[in-house]
Amino acid sequence: EAPAPTKVDTALAEQGRRLFTRKACDYCHSLDGSPATGPSLVGIARRSNRSALVDWSMDPELVYQREGRRPVHRGFPAMPRQEVTRQEAEAIAEFLLSLTPPSGR
Repeated sequence: EAPAPTKVDTALAEQGRRLFTRKACDYCHSLDGSPATGPSLVGIARRSNRSALVDWSMDPELVYQREGRRPVHRGFPAMPRQEVTRQEAEAIAEFLLSLTPPSGR
């Protein structure tokens, strides 16, 4: 059974989209499944929740400790700590939750 869709704040998601580009998140993460330094973010809303996405953006080490391995995604380097505020991390998370994955993914 698929999880219920997450309600998204569209204004916050737009702010997050701009931050995603300005903070160069797209340097390591693709939004279309293409190869990149970090894992693709296609379908991230199906694999993660708002709180986890905020944690990833603010303090990846916290996530690594919680998951018990570093990196979490085999075959990729560990994500370095990003210089984002909680407000910025929440906006980026909202943007990622707003993404509609391609059919079949």
